[in-house]
Amino acid sequence: MDELPGGLRELPPELLTRVVEANHEASAPGRHAIDGRVAVRLACDLVLAGVDTPHVVDLACQSPGEVSDETANALLRAALDDLGLPAVDWYRFEWALTRKVAGVALRGEVGPCEGMYDLWDRWDSTPDSTSVAGALLLCAEWERADEEERVVLRTRIRAFARATVELADQRLAEHDGRGADRAEGR
Repeated sequence: MDELPGGLRELPPELLTRVVEANHEASAPGRHAIDGRVAVRLACDLVLAGVDTPHVVDLACQSPGEVSDETANALLRAALDDLGLPAVDWYRFEWALTRKVAGVALRGEVGPCEGMYDLWDRWDSTPDSTSVAGALLLCAEWERADEEERVVLRTRIRAFARATVELADQRLAEHDGRGADRAEGR
C-alpha cells in the first residue's frame, strides 16, 4: 500500500506497524490467523489512540479471555475495513514480489547468482511457479567457471530471470482478469 488511509497517518509508528501486520495476518490464507486476545489488545490500543470506528470499538469491548478467535478475526477484518485497509491479495503480492526480485536480477542490480538465490528463497511461497532449480545449477557452475564461461552463464541466468518476469506478468494479468485481453493483443 503506497498511500495510507487518512486516520492511519496520525497513529504512532509502532501502532501503525501493528495494524499493518495485523492486516497481513488477517488476510493470510486460512482464517482465524490472529489470536483473539491479540486482536482485542490491538483494538484497545487503537481506541486509546483516538480511533473510534464502530468495529474497532466493538472489538475493544470484547473480553480477551472469552472472545473466540473466529469472532475476533471477523471483527478485526471489519475494523481494518473501517480503517480503509483492504485484505491483502496474497496471490498478487507473491507474484508482484517475485517479479520485482527477478527484475533486479535481470537488470544486473545484484550479481546473477545472488538474484537466483533470492528467487529460490521466494519460490516456496510463490503460487503456481515453475522450478528455479535449473538456474541454481547454473550458479553452481558459476562458482567454478572462468571469466569466459561466466559470460555465457550470465546470459543464461538473465534469460531465466527474463522468463520469470514474463511468467509473473502473465500470472498477474490472468489474476487481474486481463489475460484474455492480453492474449488477443488488446
